[in-house]
Amino acid sequence: MKKWAVVGMAALALSGCAGTQTQVAPAPQPATTTATTPTPSPERTYSASDWTLQVEILRKQCFGSAGCNIRYQVEPVWAGSGAVPTGNTRLTYKVDGAESETIGTIEINGPKANVREESASTAEESDVLTATVTKLVYNGKASTTTSSSSGGTLSNVRSLDEALLVLETQGVTCKWERLMNDEATCRTPKVFVFVDPAPHLGGDLLGSKFKLYEAIFVGKGGLVYKGDNWVIGAETSQAPAIVKAMGY
Repeated sequence: MKKWAVVGMAALALSGCAGTQTQVAPAPQPATTTATTPTPSPERTYSASDWTLQVEILRKQCFGSAGCNIRYQVEPVWAGSGAVPTGNTRLTYKVDGAESETIGTIEINGPKANVREESASTAEESDVLTATVTKLVYNGKASTTTSSSSGGTLSNVRSLDEALLVLETQGVTCKWERLMNDEATCRTPKVFVFVDPAPHLGGDLLGSKFKLYEAIFVGKGGLVYKGDNWVIGAETSQAPAIVKAMGY
């Protein structure tokens, strides 16, 4: 079922008045004139980071340890500078947090977006659905930046979602399951990821996660990597993809 969601509003009022028509004499022209061609302003470009997505839960039915069935819709929110674009925008997005990943699109025309109701199942009642823009096309032209993290590295990730997106774009593709808000695991291939969103607050969460991942992976031939605010433990087979995600 499709619904229309308002993401912004702009209106243009036109007014006129009727009156007696008169002939206006043209102004005298100089003997010689030099034509000046105005320089056109460059067309503005948009990127995936100009939009954020909110997952609105419409219905949720849970079955204890069997998880939940959810009906939801993904709504775009303009996060860029200036007014909402007046042209046609198509966002491609991914939804994480369910038992299977969902890929969808949203068509936005000026102030209105064509959103639809979707369904998902979660393994745990506490699982949270999140949506991330992975690609933007504006007036038929794809953005050169597919998302804030797509094709990037782990050096500047700020959240677990960004870290997982970097890993997937660099070759670690699997079904991610969340252990908690800032930690996720992939069973096949076996990969653990932890992101500390506020390492400056102390507590040495990175250090404790590093030791835990060492105990899980190193004894079985796996590897553990640590960044400024993240720790990853993985099977040896995933080392090339993770090293690439680290920017090497």
